[in-house]
Amino acid sequence: MADNTMLGNGVVGILSESSNKWERRVPLTPSHCARLLRSGRGKTGVARIIVQPSTKRIHHDALYEEVGCEISEDLSECGLILGVKQPKLEMIFPHRAYAFFSHTHKAQKENMPLLDKILEARASLYDYELIVGDHGKRLLALENMLAELD
Repeated sequence: MADNTMLGNGVVGILSESSNKWERRVPLTPSHCARLLRSGRGKTGVARIIVQPSTKRIHHDALYEEVGCEISEDLSECGLILGVKQPKLEMIFPHRAYAFFSHTHKAQKENMPLLDKILEARASLYDYELIVGDHGKRLLALENMLAELD
């Protein structure tokens, strides 16, 4: 991936949440995806969105397909991969960008394998917990990151 932008190749992936059987939240709703795709790569940097299938996500796969997203287990083409919680280690691909609540910044022992894998893969991690505004206040809080009902 020669492009140094956060989106890399313009292909965004949305993970199916696997860390908790009750997790239904999403990093992007179908309406978010529609706006990104409608605006096009020239404006948003997004050319395609690939969504991993999920039977428990608050928004059904068909809603993502209706707005132009592709449904596939394979996110290996994606330059940026979004989730809510930590993905399985096998979902960490080399030289990609990831955004999710990683719970790694406090060096919690149970999360170190994930951080090790990200470092080994030379991937970039944008941890929602560490995204702050001008006054140091977190912009994204786990308890507030609820899926919108469109």
